[in-house]
Amino acid sequence: MSKTLYVSADEAKTGKSAIVLGVMHTLQRELGNVAFFRPIINEEEDHDLRLILSRFEVDTPYEDAYGVTLDEARVLLNSGKRAQLIDTVIKKYKALEETHSFVLCEGSDFLGKDSAFEFELNADIAFTLDEPMLIISSGQDKSVQQIIDSTNITLDLMRSKGLDVVGIIVNRAQVTEGERRKIISSFKVGKDGDAPSVYVVPEEPTLGRPTVEDVRESLGAEVIYGQERMDVLVEDFLIAAMQPEHFLKYLTPGALVITPGDRSDIILATLASRLSSRYPDVSAIVLTGGLRPDARVMELIKGWVGIPLPILTVEDSTYQTVKAINDLRGRIEPDDERKVATALGLFESNVDGEELARRFTSRESD
Repeated sequence: MSKTLYVSADEAKTGKSAIVLGVMHTLQRELGNVAFFRPIINEEEDHDLRLILSRFEVDTPYEDAYGVTLDEARVLLNSGKRAQLIDTVIKKYKALEETHSFVLCEGSDFLGKDSAFEFELNADIAFTLDEPMLIISSGQDKSVQQIIDSTNITLDLMRSKGLDVVGIIVNRAQVTEGERRKIISSFKVGKDGDAPSVYVVPEEPTLGRPTVEDVRESLGAEVIYGQERMDVLVEDFLIAAMQPEHFLKYLTPGALVITPGDRSDIILATLASRLSSRYPDVSAIVLTGGLRPDARVMELIKGWVGIPLPILTVEDSTYQTVKAINDLRGRIEPDDERKVATALGLFESNVDGEELARRFTSRESD
């Protein structure tokens, strides 16, 4: 029986965190004492490592749950110290293997500048550890044929490196039921006459949307009102530079209103819109430029008896603030029960976890 599985994406933004969450949930249910290990992390404070260790109460110190950072790996390889890199990863992995019934490994995030470098590194580590592999492929904004072609290329590359691909999950797919069946039946049988288990998980927009708390953390903002509503999802953002009578017509559900901190008219109009059935509910207000509303307006806000609307303040200009949040993508935090439940529900309704677990646990290890 194999005691490990290597989960690797084939590009950035595949929604890998949500899939790893589902795989770990399945493994803990089926096998019990499961460790989590990331051979390569992009930065010292790794989101997925924190998510899994915290959410599943894994009894591994953070520093023992990863091998090296991506920058450290690049320095070692550029210095001709590949053996040292692999040795470091293997030693940490073996320490976990000795004390756990199973080790789930997650590959890098492809957020660096050289995706080809990360792809090769993930493949080399998985091969050295002799781990069966689960490939996560993105179906976002791709046609059915593009999904099939790109994923088959990844499958061929992994097999050419001697890797045993036991499963493929096409995540974030926007396909019909007929298209889903076509994708599942399209992947090639390997030299051993076996085909990987293939699953298609649909796109779930709420998993990629940031919460107001994500915005606060990303901007380093201060919350001056509405602390109890920081879990609200941000659907869009709106720069408010017009007069209220013009600005109000652009409000959309879940919009994050961004405006200079001295625009009391915009602040009050936005608060009032939350009490009107004729306007959609916005998610929060971000005040820019290090400016705060007049003291009398702040008193009015503090005495507000309507639905609490988070109001954040930042030192940056409106331009800098918009630039910072333009590419912000929501993440699944350990204490975000709504997103965790959504991710696990999506996984369990589209992936046969028991079958997948049988595929990689029944594999003979050397």
